[in-house]
Amino acid sequence: MNRSLTRRVLAGAAAGALALGLVACSDDGNDGSIDETVTSSAVTSEADASDSSETASESAAESASESEGAEGETQEIETAGGEKVAVPGALAKAIEEHESDFGQVTDVEEGENGTVATFENGDRIVYSEETGPVELVGKIGETWDEQGGLDAEIGLPTEPEKDASEATGWTQEFQNGTISWIDEGSGFGADIQQN
Repeated sequence: MNRSLTRRVLAGAAAGALALGLVACSDDGNDGSIDETVTSSAVTSEADASDSSETASESAAESASESEGAEGETQEIETAGGEKVAVPGALAKAIEEHESDFGQVTDVEEGENGTVATFENGDRIVYSEETGPVELVGKIGETWDEQGGLDAEIGLPTEPEKDASEATGWTQEFQNGTISWIDEGSGFGADIQQN
């Protein structure tokens, strides 16, 4: 028999003897039940593991709640003109993400229905608690401005613009309808469809 196999057999025998010793020790004349100390420590270990799991879950929930709260709080941004303006946290985050493409914010307008941040290139991010921050760019943005902007009957944008599926151009969904900038063969123009 080789040494490796001999060691394995001896280790298995030692483990078996230890297990039999624990069982023998646990039956010390009680009513034949397992030793309360062994059971108690096993239950304590399970309870500790459960407590650790609950604590980890609670910590994760608190962290998620704190990060949501941070986006809900106002944060101060600086416009291209050096003016400091307080905006909702989610809008501040969106502004930071778009500055490399849109330039700095030149103006922030707050209204009853939401907030709009206008960038150096003329594009905007429109924000409300209901819609979150949504990009509003190009001719659709200009058309929205002409319709009343934050007070437009069509409402605020609910998702970014996308390519028009049935025509050449773009379309964007709003709270109360759709604004499209499409070419129907005679040149581009705005198409406003309210719900």
